[in-house]
Amino acid sequence: MDRLRIDEMKRLKSELEKHEYAKLDNMMWILRKNHECLSKYEKEQLSLLYKHSPKLKEAHAHALKLTNIFNTHQNRKSAFTKIGPPLTSM
Repeated sequence: MDRLRIDEMKRLKSELEKHEYAKLDNMMWILRKNHECLSKYEKEQLSLLYKHSPKLKEAHAHALKLTNIFNTHQNRKSAFTKIGPPLTSM
């Protein structure tokens, strides 16, 4: 996900105006936090990022899903069932 984040942030930096891009500061740390631990301001930043980068929104959703599966100590079979189709499109 870091590679995608870096690529998308570079793309956004070239496409967005400076003041708009500045609103996306500290995204690396926001994307790594649990959603429940985000402040209201961080959630607003994340929503803005999702608006500009649907790819990153999808990748972040998959990352959160995998983290949840890992944290609930699923057995291998049920974990693969919850993961769903392979993430080859990422």
